[in-house]
Amino acid sequence: MRRGANYGAPKRNDDELIREETKEAPGLLGKLLSDVVGEAGKYLTDSSCVFLNPQRSSEQELIDAILDALIYDKYDREKLRNDPLVRLLIPNEDGKYDFTIVTAMGVITEGKAGTELQTALERLEAKRGVKFIRSDTATARSFEYNAERIIEAIEATKEYKVPFGLIGYSQGCANSLMAESLLYSGTPAQQEYVKNNLACRQLLFSAANGSSHGSATDKKATRLIVMLEEFAKYQQGYFSRSLQTSFLETVTSALDSAQFHKSMGGANSFLYDGCRAFWREAQHLPNVSLI
Repeated sequence: MRRGANYGAPKRNDDELIREETKEAPGLLGKLLSDVVGEAGKYLTDSSCVFLNPQRSSEQELIDAILDALIYDKYDREKLRNDPLVRLLIPNEDGKYDFTIVTAMGVITEGKAGTELQTALERLEAKRGVKFIRSDTATARSFEYNAERIIEAIEATKEYKVPFGLIGYSQGCANSLMAESLLYSGTPAQQEYVKNNLACRQLLFSAANGSSHGSATDKKATRLIVMLEEFAKYQQGYFSRSLQTSFLETVTSALDSAQFHKSMGGANSFLYDGCRAFWREAQHLPNVSLI
């Protein structure tokens, strides 16, 4: 629309509308399109037309005009008109922004060494001057652990002395909300910093309400333990007591290990049941819609 205001309408392509082989006119669909354009042409000749004079209108007025032109049903048109996300579909002016992004990725992540959204974040830094900091979250760890890593990344934004925003992906959404909750209930300095500098949140493919993967992992782990127990009982009559004792001690050591408990805690962290207690804690976060 802005190009049309500055450089005029594009060249007509009448020759392309006629078939090269037979030079026949377009079929029924082409005739229908011609009729529609011809009917709308009388509106486009008006000097007050928004589309012919986009620079005279604000960007919000342009959005209203586009909705009026494209959406027929009045209910759908008003629904889109009142959607705040539609109001954000506006090109940003070129220039640098005083802003920092803190990312928090999902269950499977490499933390600081991750490459999620790498191209988009580098493009933002090069074009807009937006810095980004990756949280050093770990794979299949608890809410509390990953939230602490996100808080560390938020603390690192103080170096740039600009507002910051949170981008969460999958379980990273719940982790980032937990980190925000901990900050709002933390020290006075933490509360003041997050209140004055947190500008926005972006939740991508959010698993904040829980995930079926957590329930599946929990059930499969329980079934595996039962299967191993049944297998060991059946084999008692075929092996010596010393071998059985060694096998049980090995299994017990594995189940008692810190790594196993961390893995199970991480799996339970994206269970729906585990999220309900978290939501009760996160109710006080400002501008968060919990669905």
